[in-house]
Amino acid sequence: MSKSVWHISIIAVVHFALFMIMFLLSFGHGMERFETGDEISQIESVLHMTYLVLAFPLITLTSYLKSMSFPGLWSYVPILANSFLWGFALSKGIQKIAKS
Repeated sequence: MSKSVWHISIIAVVHFALFMIMFLLSFGHGMERFETGDEISQIESVLHMTYLVLAFPLITLTSYLKSMSFPGLWSYVPILANSFLWGFALSKGIQKIAKS
């Protein structure tokens, strides 16, 4: 396997893990706030914004287009595709920076 494929795969795995952690932390803080009725905290706001950045572009697109919704476990398909898109983009960006 080529070096580029390894870089893309490693970045995609890291992105997927970060995305899931941000989702779970944001969801957990939101449920805590929902139970108590408190205002949104700064940490929750940062977690949510980080989640939104990591969800761009495919997860954001599928959330707005109901025709692109995936039922059940198929909902992981756009998440994985998004992670590999990030992996590809970051890998190519790193390669361009390294060449210059």
